Amino acid sequence: MATTAEYLAQLQADKQTLVDNLVAKGVEATSDETFTTLAPKVANVSSADFEINDASYLFNSGARMDVVNELCSIISPECTNYSNMFIGAKTDSLPIFNCANGTNFSYMCYQALNLITFPEINIGNAENISYMCYNCPKLQTIPLLDCGKVTNVSNVLYYCIALTTLGGFKDLGKAYLTSRAENYANYKFDLSYATLLTHESLMNVINNLYDIASIGVKPQSLVIATECQSLLSDDEIAIATNKGWNVSFA
Repeated sequence: MATTAEYLAQLQADKQTLVDNLVAKGVEATSDETFTTLAPKVANVSSADFEINDASYLFNSGARMDVVNELCSIISPECTNYSNMFIGAKTDSLPIFNCANGTNFSYMCYQALNLITFPEINIGNAENISYMCYNCPKLQTIPLLDCGKVTNVSNVLYYCIALTTLGGFKDLGKAYLTSRAENYANYKFDLSYATLLTHESLMNVINNLYDIASIGVKPQSLVIATECQSLLSDDEIAIATNKGWNVSFA
């Protein structure tokens, strides 16, 4: 995994490429500028002339939505790294953008304190979504996300205390290794802070989990908030346990 310094160096290189391309198209731009001032200038030329190849740390905490939208529109479709992309974002929503080839979404919305709705994006190639929505206390809605290739879900929804609507993590567990120990930390799906989840959301979670027992993966942990325990019947909980998941409440 690349270091923070390497991510920042790549981001600086992408910024310089943006500056060079703007200048080549006759748009005044300098390397002393930030993405916040460079992004609106993209509108002066064809977006086909620009691509951001690494979206990690792309936005600072004060980025305006118009800047966010401009930069998301020029992210390369081949980009794989979206870690820390919206770290500390102040907006309540995020744009839908093409991230279908992304593999690393760790810390993507880390401490996005005002975020209410997670965008309907394709993360079908994601391998790492650890801490993706860590400490997003106003987050209420997350759509169905394709997690069939995910191998690290650690603390993905830590302190998402307002979460009520969750579409589920489709096929979570499908990429888990049979060699990993029971209740392996990176495989733990922890919803203990999501005390407001509806019954429908809880069933979305359970029904979309992969049947890891069928592929020989050792039982892994699904933690549900104690406040939600009364919403589930024994038969509904058994759906998860029969798939090889150790269900607990905390």
